[in-house]
Amino acid sequence: MKNARFVIWFSFSYIPKMLTPCKSISTIRKILSTGAMLFVRLYNALIPRSEASSMKSIKLAIIFGVLLVLPAFAGAAQWDGLLDVAYRFSWYPKKDVQSLLQEKGEEYGISLEDYRAGLMDTLTSGMAPDGRLQRADLLAGKPLANYYRLALAEFCLYLSNDDTVHLDNAETVLSVFSDKEPRGDVDFWRHLFTAYRNMAERNSPRFIDSVFALWENVVLKQEVDDILMNGERAKVGFVKELPHLYENMAHLVIRRAIIEQEMANLAPLGTIILSIEDKLTLENGYKNLVKAISERMEGVSSDNYNLNFAVAFLEATANRNDFEAATESDQLVAKFNAARKFYQLAYYWADTNKGRATIMGQYMGFLTYVTRRMVDPDDAVATTRFFEKLPGMAVAYLDKGIELYDVIARQSDDFATDGYRKRGNYLISMHRLWDATGKLSIMLADYYKSRRKPHEIETLFPVESPLLKYCALFQRYARVDQDIVPDNAYFLAAYAARELADLYQQLSEYSTGVEASSLFFVYQLQAVELFPSDVTSILQLAYQSNLDGRVEEYFQYITPIARRLDQSKVVKSWLDNHDTRFDAIVSHVGKEIPGIMLNAYTHLNVIRESEGTEDGFYRKAIVLEKVFDVRSDDNDAVDRIMTALGKEDFSGSRPVALLSGEPLSQPLAGKVGTVLGNGESFPFSRLKNKLYGSLDGPEHRFLRALFYEVPFEQHPYVQLMRRVREP
Repeated sequence: MKNARFVIWFSFSYIPKMLTPCKSISTIRKILSTGAMLFVRLYNALIPRSEASSMKSIKLAIIFGVLLVLPAFAGAAQWDGLLDVAYRFSWYPKKDVQSLLQEKGEEYGISLEDYRAGLMDTLTSGMAPDGRLQRADLLAGKPLANYYRLALAEFCLYLSNDDTVHLDNAETVLSVFSDKEPRGDVDFWRHLFTAYRNMAERNSPRFIDSVFALWENVVLKQEVDDILMNGERAKVGFVKELPHLYENMAHLVIRRAIIEQEMANLAPLGTIILSIEDKLTLENGYKNLVKAISERMEGVSSDNYNLNFAVAFLEATANRNDFEAATESDQLVAKFNAARKFYQLAYYWADTNKGRATIMGQYMGFLTYVTRRMVDPDDAVATTRFFEKLPGMAVAYLDKGIELYDVIARQSDDFATDGYRKRGNYLISMHRLWDATGKLSIMLADYYKSRRKPHEIETLFPVESPLLKYCALFQRYARVDQDIVPDNAYFLAAYAARELADLYQQLSEYSTGVEASSLFFVYQLQAVELFPSDVTSILQLAYQSNLDGRVEEYFQYITPIARRLDQSKVVKSWLDNHDTRFDAIVSHVGKEIPGIMLNAYTHLNVIRESEGTEDGFYRKAIVLEKVFDVRSDDNDAVDRIMTALGKEDFSGSRPVALLSGEPLSQPLAGKVGTVLGNGESFPFSRLKNKLYGSLDGPEHRFLRALFYEVPFEQHPYVQLMRRVREP
């Protein structure tokens, strides 16, 4: 039995130790063959026949020892099976391919690299020092199935690490298959390898040709066979893999070529992407992405079937969404850079001004969002140093956006030259670009204002510059009622003008000159004329005019506005044709607002308490004006009433009760009681939010119609601005 134990020790210890450093299947086979011969010799030399009766158990032990090395063969067989259907996962993203290969290597007990090395030992005479195979290195007389698997092993390694040596080898090994005896799967890989080769070389024309060759010579042929094999039970062979072929086509063109390699001028391949849209059926495949791309290839937000543009646009949007969801600084920076890169690529790849306008508007909207977050000192964006230079970059894109708008506006009568097929789409595009310009202007000013101190004159320019640019844009195009100007342009102009007025008012406190005071007056007047419902702006204009000694000038310019509003036909027409929650506020424009303008100093004298809400202040001003309007000969009583009302808080919706014992004559008591008994509240802040957030709507159209009720040059703020600018 001592000799038998030695044989068992040899089987369990010596042979596995020889196998441990081996990485190729062919080497393992040689060692096992040698080990088997040694085992036979040891058995004959060391084990007497008398012990044969006990060898039954020993044989079982030996068999068990041999089983220790069988997993290597089993793993190789499993790799064989997986690579035979590699088209089922060759369309996975790179990270997923890497994970799959690692998981399978651990599961099979042998990595793909070791499996590939074994096939190399069996099928080739060696390779060059750089790892490349030559056609002459391939041995003849070997099973074609092994060459097929070696080619796919090389290609899978290429997909996982982008080392073109593996792609070269995959093409070389697959060349053993004859073109004269076509095989569907071989033809697929041959054409796919060629397409990847041209992609790796960033050769767009040749890449397009190779993708069409793959489509025509493989996919379309399989589709014909699919039609002929009517019914699922009749389908056999490679034709059953059509769903995976579609995924490979989408992955190659969209993910690998456009997104990862950033290859330009691939628009012709859009026909293939559109063709497979309804054929993509695999779960977690490219179905949803291709559908989104198809939608981006036509319509107002497209670049007229430009595939590169559509893909870059969607990728920019996806990264923007990821940016908005990110919380850590490194994530914010990475996602912002990715979004910026694809916005810029989409703009660069656009063939028409239509596409450029779409992307410029989207990108400026993104910059507006990021800038708004920078205003909040507690936001992660504001605390990340990377974004400190973003406002400066946003200013540059503001200039580009305005310049692009000017270019496209010159083609208003020939919009087709800019890529628009319908005037409606042209106007939508122009309106969106304008809106993005206005919002970015306002947000940039808000950001720079949050960083400056009132007395710092040197920091004035960054705040006023974007606002002045928008106001200048408005002045250029608002002289006549043009359809290329969106409805919200008028409220945005009022908003920008008031921001400028606030800025110059602060400056005037630290300046002895009259320029800041004059600029405040002209821009505050513009804000009032464009959005007369803002009673705060009206009273601020009157108050500051008194401080600056401009009371006479105030009435000189405010009186024509008040008279025009009092006689306006636009107010009545709008009320006759609309029924909205803002009807009461619109009706005030034709009556109470003109009164507030002309009686501003009366209101300023009685208002002693600030309101808790903007709606409350608006309501107080309207109620005060209504009370003032019902005055009779008993003016002293009205004064006492208004003084009392000026101390009340109108933020709620409750009726306002006067002090008991307040003597009022009839019919004044009844009139005042009616005014004060009405607990109606007015959603003024909601109106402003809607006007700022929406691109159009009935309220915007009201402000527009009101503005053009008189010619542009007859607006008092226009006349005053011309005088201020005169030397």
